[in-house]
Amino acid sequence: MLNSRKKIYTLTFHHVLNNGGVIQAYALQRFLKESGFETKIINYLPAYFLFQTYRPAKGFTKTWEKIKKIRTFAKFRKHFLEIDSQVIRGPSQLAKIDDAYAVIVGSDQVWNPRLTGGNVDRTFYLESLPAGTKKISYAASAGGESLLKNSELVKSWLSSFTFLGVRESGLSCELESEFGLKGTEVVLDPSLIIDDYSELIDSRRVLEGGFLLTYIVASGDTLRSFDAYISKLKASLGVKVVHIGVKDISSADVTMRNVGPREWLAFIQKAGLVVTNSFHGVALSLKFERQFVFFPNHNEALNQRQETLLASLALEGRTADKFENASFKLPQIDYESISPRLNKMVEKSRESLLKALN
Repeated sequence: MLNSRKKIYTLTFHHVLNNGGVIQAYALQRFLKESGFETKIINYLPAYFLFQTYRPAKGFTKTWEKIKKIRTFAKFRKHFLEIDSQVIRGPSQLAKIDDAYAVIVGSDQVWNPRLTGGNVDRTFYLESLPAGTKKISYAASAGGESLLKNSELVKSWLSSFTFLGVRESGLSCELESEFGLKGTEVVLDPSLIIDDYSELIDSRRVLEGGFLLTYIVASGDTLRSFDAYISKLKASLGVKVVHIGVKDISSADVTMRNVGPREWLAFIQKAGLVVTNSFHGVALSLKFERQFVFFPNHNEALNQRQETLLASLALEGRTADKFENASFKLPQIDYESISPRLNKMVEKSRESLLKALN
């Protein structure tokens, strides 16, 4: 094939206990392979992520549940991700990647210092790659955080990129207006640019019937508000609530433990209604043409990625507060009009990435 001699590496959050994180890593790699490239995921294992992944949970029961989850994700990586054999621990070790035509950083919140040990992780800016290696970002995100605190360094690093594709409009505007990095594009998350998830989906534990699926990545006030909202929505709609979030909610009728990436996809695909604060929860609901409600995080900066995606499809009205104010009368999403619009965005994102690589 035309691209068979071009080896592409991707650098992302592949070794995390987060369903959306590993799904997007899988999706980008699969798209590249289907486009004719040889591809590997850089096996970047910084200390801050290893600590988050392997530290014990509070109490024996939760620690045992976490161990089972670690095994589930390890099995997924082994069977569905092609990861380079050499381990990278820090930015200078990227010099070992000496056979790459290009390295793509993204997707996910790779530029969010809150997720990278509280500091900017230079590795995700590709500064130490061998000369001549093409540097690309695809759907990279800062999770609503500003990069201005380290503006001079970030600008010098990103100026060497041949393509800057980001996930949220706020980040795109900042890179263009504050950093002078013109041509930055907002592109779709990799989870939306592949067509077929059938090899992944495992429906064996999924309940039958049109259940209300809840999935939240939050704690504190956001989690408490979410639980209260689900209680009201459940009473209004009279449906069974199936919860697959890490943190329990009292409003759930059924709580599923140790839900890995394959089951996570299946639950979304089979749900009658999805309520979530998660970006990938929203993205996969769109992919599977599910009815959904986006529950905003109390920290508004964390909503940028979801709001950018919803606004691009004229779905800003799918937020929880609008339905509560309307006595939970949930209008149906008209996928006959939404899906063609999404498909055009998919094609544009694919074309932008392939153009950057060729």
